[in-house]
Amino acid sequence: MALPAIPAQGLALDARALDGLRRDASADPRAALRQAAGQFEATADELEAALQGAAGIFERLHREMEENNLATFRPGPWNAGLVPFPPVPGAGRRA
Repeated sequence: MALPAIPAQGLALDARALDGLRRDASADPRAALRQAAGQFEATADELEAALQGAAGIFERLHREMEENNLATFRPGPWNAGLVPFPPVPGAGRRA
């Protein structure tokens, strides 16, 4: 699943939308709050879709690496730097 590209003018449009929201808030704060809530909800949905897409990409990549006998480490505390990596790729595999 390809993520949509952000056009170069996209950020400028967002800035203008924010300015418009500020103007609306001074005239009708409740309407501006409803509008902002709707924008954040859409943004949260888009973020969730992007995260799920990225997770799928990494899952497929990891599966392909395992199928082709490339050295892989399963997710574990070593990824966060809490402990050293196991000495052998594949160690710490979940059953």
